[in-house]
Amino acid sequence: MAAIPIDPADITLSVSQLAREFGMDRNDLGARLKAANLKPNGDDRGHPRYRLNESIQAVFKNKAQNPDGDPDLMKPTDRLAWFKSELSARQLDVEEGRLIPVQDVEDQMAWISKTVGRVLATLPDRMERDLRVTPEMVEYALSDVHKVQTELAKELAR
Repeated sequence: MAAIPIDPADITLSVSQLAREFGMDRNDLGARLKAANLKPNGDDRGHPRYRLNESIQAVFKNKAQNPDGDPDLMKPTDRLAWFKSELSARQLDVEEGRLIPVQDVEDQMAWISKTVGRVLATLPDRMERDLRVTPEMVEYALSDVHKVQTELAKELAR
Protein backbone atom coordinates (compact mmCIF):
# COMPACT_ATOMS: atom_id res chain seq x y z
CA MET A 1 0.00 0.00 0.00
CA ALA A 2 1.37 3.43 -0.90
CA ALA A 3 1.71 6.07 1.75
CA ILE A 4 -0.56 9.04 1.42
CA PRO A 5 1.46 12.26 1.43
CA ILE A 6 0.45 14.68 4.18
CA ASP A 7 1.01 18.40 3.83
CA PRO A 8 2.39 19.68 7.20
CA ALA A 9 0.31 22.84 6.77
CA ASP A 10 -2.86 20.69 6.96
CA ILE A 11 -2.08 19.08 10.32
CA THR A 12 -4.39 20.36 13.04
CA LEU A 13 -4.25 19.39 16.70
CA SER A 14 -6.21 20.19 19.84
CA VAL A 15 -4.66 22.07 22.77
CA SER A 16 -4.24 18.79 24.68
CA GLN A 17 -2.54 17.12 21.73
CA LEU A 18 -0.25 20.13 21.19
CA ALA A 19 0.63 20.21 24.89
CA ARG A 20 1.49 16.52 24.83
CA GLU A 21 3.66 16.95 21.70
CA PHE A 22 5.47 20.00 23.08
CA GLY A 23 5.85 18.52 26.57
CA MET A 24 4.03 21.46 28.14
CA ASP A 25 1.15 22.00 30.53
CA ARG A 26 -2.03 22.48 28.51
CA ASN A 27 -2.99 25.61 30.51
CA ASP A 28 0.39 27.21 29.76
CA LEU A 29 0.09 26.26 26.11
CA GLY A 30 -3.45 27.67 25.93
CA ALA A 31 -2.25 30.92 27.49
CA ARG A 32 0.56 31.21 24.94
CA LEU A 33 -1.81 30.57 22.05
CA LYS A 34 -4.18 33.19 23.42
CA ALA A 35 -1.34 35.70 23.97
CA ALA A 36 -0.29 35.18 20.34
CA ASN A 37 -3.89 35.84 19.20
CA LEU A 38 -3.88 32.55 17.33
CA LYS A 39 -7.35 31.67 16.10
CA PRO A 40 -8.46 28.02 15.89
CA ASN A 41 -8.59 26.46 12.45
CA GLY A 42 -11.81 24.67 13.26
CA ASP A 43 -13.06 22.38 15.97
CA ASP A 44 -13.65 18.73 16.65
CA ARG A 45 -16.65 17.95 18.90
CA GLY A 46 -16.48 21.42 20.42
CA HIS A 47 -12.71 21.39 20.99
CA PRO A 48 -10.72 23.99 19.02
CA ARG A 49 -8.01 22.70 16.71
CA TYR A 50 -4.95 24.68 15.64
CA ARG A 51 -2.62 24.30 12.67
CA LEU A 52 0.62 22.69 13.84
CA ASN A 53 3.00 25.05 12.04
CA GLU A 54 1.13 28.17 13.28
CA SER A 55 1.08 26.76 16.81
CA ILE A 56 4.82 26.15 16.81
CA GLN A 57 5.47 29.73 15.74
CA ALA A 58 3.04 31.15 18.31
CA VAL A 59 4.27 29.05 21.23
CA PHE A 60 8.00 29.34 20.63
CA LYS A 61 8.14 32.84 19.06
CA ASN A 62 9.51 34.55 22.17
CA LYS A 63 12.27 31.93 22.50
CA ALA A 64 13.28 32.47 18.87
CA GLN A 65 13.40 36.25 19.30
CA ASN A 66 15.29 36.01 22.60
CA PRO A 67 17.10 32.63 22.69
CA ASP A 68 19.42 33.61 25.55
CA GLY A 69 16.55 34.80 27.75
CA ASP A 70 18.12 38.28 28.00
CA PRO A 71 15.76 40.34 30.18
CA ASP A 72 16.69 43.53 28.31
CA LEU A 73 15.10 42.10 25.16
CA MET A 74 11.85 41.04 26.85
CA LYS A 75 8.55 42.85 26.87
CA PRO A 76 8.08 44.82 30.12
CA THR A 77 5.50 42.39 31.52
CA ASP A 78 7.70 39.40 30.70
CA ARG A 79 10.73 41.14 32.20
CA LEU A 80 8.81 41.85 35.44
CA ALA A 81 7.71 38.22 35.64
CA TRP A 82 11.28 37.04 34.95
CA PHE A 83 12.77 39.23 37.71
CA LYS A 84 10.06 38.15 40.17
CA SER A 85 10.81 34.51 39.43
CA GLU A 86 14.57 35.09 39.85
CA LEU A 87 13.96 36.83 43.20
CA SER A 88 11.73 33.99 44.37
CA ALA A 89 14.33 31.42 43.31
CA ARG A 90 17.06 33.24 45.26
CA GLN A 91 14.87 33.55 48.35
CA LEU A 92 14.18 29.82 48.17
CA ASP A 93 17.92 29.11 47.82
CA VAL A 94 18.59 31.19 50.96
CA GLU A 95 15.81 29.46 52.90
CA GLU A 96 17.09 26.01 51.93
CA GLY A 97 20.70 26.93 52.76
CA ARG A 98 22.03 26.68 49.20
CA LEU A 99 22.82 30.40 49.10
CA ILE A 100 24.57 32.22 51.93
CA PRO A 101 24.24 35.99 52.41
CA VAL A 102 27.44 37.90 51.59
CA GLN A 103 27.71 39.41 55.07
CA ASP A 104 27.68 35.94 56.68
CA VAL A 105 30.46 34.76 54.35
CA GLU A 106 32.54 37.88 55.02
CA ASP A 107 32.09 37.50 58.79
CA GLN A 108 33.12 33.84 58.66
CA MET A 109 36.17 34.57 56.48
CA ALA A 110 37.21 37.38 58.86
CA TRP A 111 36.94 35.03 61.85
CA ILE A 112 38.96 32.33 60.08
CA SER A 113 41.62 34.85 59.00
CA LYS A 114 41.96 36.25 62.53
CA THR A 115 42.22 32.79 64.06
CA VAL A 116 44.79 31.52 61.57
CA GLY A 117 46.72 34.80 61.79
CA ARG A 118 46.83 34.65 65.60
CA VAL A 119 48.06 31.04 65.58
CA LEU A 120 50.73 31.79 62.99
CA ALA A 121 51.89 34.97 64.74
CA THR A 122 52.34 33.25 68.11
CA LEU A 123 53.80 29.98 66.81
CA PRO A 124 57.50 30.94 66.98
CA ASP A 125 57.12 32.35 70.52
CA ARG A 126 55.27 29.26 71.70
CA MET A 127 57.94 27.03 70.16
CA GLU A 128 60.67 28.93 72.02
CA ARG A 129 58.80 28.98 75.33
CA ASP A 130 57.21 25.52 75.38
CA LEU A 131 59.67 23.46 73.37
CA ARG A 132 62.85 25.38 74.25
CA VAL A 133 64.06 25.25 70.64
CA THR A 134 67.20 27.04 69.49
CA PRO A 135 67.03 30.63 68.24
CA GLU A 136 67.92 29.39 64.74
CA MET A 137 64.84 27.15 64.71
CA VAL A 138 62.69 30.06 65.89
CA GLU A 139 64.06 32.27 63.09
CA TYR A 140 63.37 29.52 60.55
CA ALA A 141 59.78 29.13 61.80
CA LEU A 142 59.35 32.91 61.84
CA SER A 143 60.44 33.26 58.19
CA ASP A 144 58.06 30.48 57.09
CA VAL A 145 55.20 32.03 59.07
CA HIS A 146 55.81 35.38 57.35
CA LYS A 147 55.77 33.69 53.93
CA VAL A 148 52.47 31.97 54.71
CA GLN A 149 50.96 35.21 56.07
CA THR A 150 52.03 37.08 52.92
CA GLU A 151 50.51 34.42 50.65
CA LEU A 152 47.26 34.43 52.63
CA ALA A 153 47.06 38.23 52.50
CA LYS A 154 47.56 38.18 48.71
CA GLU A 155 44.86 35.55 48.23
CA LEU A 156 42.38 37.34 50.49
CA ALA A 157 43.02 40.65 48.71
CA ARG A 158 41.90 39.19 45.37
